[in-house]
Amino acid sequence: MDALGKLVVLSYKCCGEGRLNLLNKVLDSIVQILLKNYESKKMKFNQRPFYRLLATLLIDLNAVTPETDPSHLQLLLAFRYTLRSIGVQMTCSTSLTATRSWYLPLLGYRDFVWPG
Repeated sequence: MDALGKLVVLSYKCCGEGRLNLLNKVLDSIVQILLKNYESKKMKFNQRPFYRLLATLLIDLNAVTPETDPSHLQLLLAFRYTLRSIGVQMTCSTSLTATRSWYLPLLGYRDFVWPG
């Protein structure tokens, strides 16, 4: 998962103008795979690889994109929409405890929390 995260970060850095579109497509693909995997395995669903991938992407992309860059806010919004769609779709079909065990730590990441 770390190698996939590094590949996405490298592609993001090299892409230029279309990098936010690339990121949105990658995040949408991760959500679709996660939800299909969850639907097929239900109780045997392993959430750790998805958590690791999303955490790696969030941390590494924030390191690459300076806060003064106008695309930094778009980057955070892309992750916000991704995490929201995962949270909404998984809480409809599973217990809140299972979803929040890995969903909330990602939302608690320091760049999502308003400074001050």
